[in-house]
Amino acid sequence: MIYLRENSYIFLRKDRKTFEQKDGFNILLYPKALEILKENFNIEMKKDEYNTTDLKTGIINLEKDNVTYSIDFKLLSANGVEYLDLIVKEEGKRNSINLMEYIHSIISNIEKFQKNFIIITSYDSISEYYCNLIFPKLGKFERKFRKLLFIIYTAQFEKLFFETTIPENVVLNVKENLKLHQYSKSKQKEFLLQNCMYSLTFGTMRSMLFDKQWLPYDEKNEVDVFLKENKDLSKLSDKELREKIKTVRQPINDWERLFQNKGLDDFETVITKIGELRNLVAHNKLFYKEQYEELKKLLNKSIKDVDKAVLITESEDFENINMKILEGTISKIADAVSKYIDSYINSSLKIIEEGNKAFQNALKTLNQNSITAICNLVSENAFNSKN
Repeated sequence: MIYLRENSYIFLRKDRKTFEQKDGFNILLYPKALEILKENFNIEMKKDEYNTTDLKTGIINLEKDNVTYSIDFKLLSANGVEYLDLIVKEEGKRNSINLMEYIHSIISNIEKFQKNFIIITSYDSISEYYCNLIFPKLGKFERKFRKLLFIIYTAQFEKLFFETTIPENVVLNVKENLKLHQYSKSKQKEFLLQNCMYSLTFGTMRSMLFDKQWLPYDEKNEVDVFLKENKDLSKLSDKELREKIKTVRQPINDWERLFQNKGLDDFETVITKIGELRNLVAHNKLFYKEQYEELKKLLNKSIKDVDKAVLITESEDFENINMKILEGTISKIADAVSKYIDSYINSSLKIIEEGNKAFQNALKTLNQNSITAICNLVSENAFNSKN
């Protein structure tokens, strides 16, 4: 299959002035791009009706690895600016890009071009090729990274994960971009949670994990430690107090909280570099083989790191979260049972107390009746003996 590659260049004259004396006049000399091309390549001009003073077409016969290739070119000029189009037609995708890389390297490094012109690459099929080549792997990484964020924050915050973890101004932009007004109020929340992460930029997703911030627990812990070590702050001067405060540990980010000392310590550095190279791909900027190889290597490593982070989250963090929930549930059950037992004991004691009172009253009544009966019996026996 024949592949067509096109590169386009603009040659802007530098602010240099070279003069030649001719017939008593100073003539400004400036080399033409075609002249420089002819000095460095085997040029074959085309004889066609479209060739004019301002438009030239031809073929560059270029030898590479003992093979001669024919590369079409078109050269135009306007207002002293020159425009060059190179067109490679070659069998095989890789062969065509190799040939374009080769001639691009030669043109970019021709000393006379560099000396006299500012060279702009206005269309770059080399970058187009490498951007397309890396995009599937970049997409795979971003999808895995997004999955990691989803499971981390939904496990921690459930349905509140988005508005809890994202800056308010970003939340408002996302809501506007998602056009939530199109949906009923009951549907808006559901649609937002389903699509919010897909509306975030890569930079925002990175910030969620790596921006350092206090959590309430961290802040309380640090303050407690500080106060324990400095029980009487009145004894500290203003300067000493400031120095002491500086020694308090700085806020940490979510990545450190979750994955510190788990073999993922360099992930922030790697993902920052990925972000820089990703922007070149995402915005179709200049992106060459060296950058492609670097990004590919970083992505291969980061995909493994994200998979490991997901595994840690699902195995360790989910277990910890579920244990805390279980502990909370057991604590609530224990409190309920304790309250029930206390209530049962109090009720039982009350019943026993009331029963005891009734028994004592009955006993008193029994005793009084018994005494009366005995007295009556004694009196009756005494009367009978007299008679």
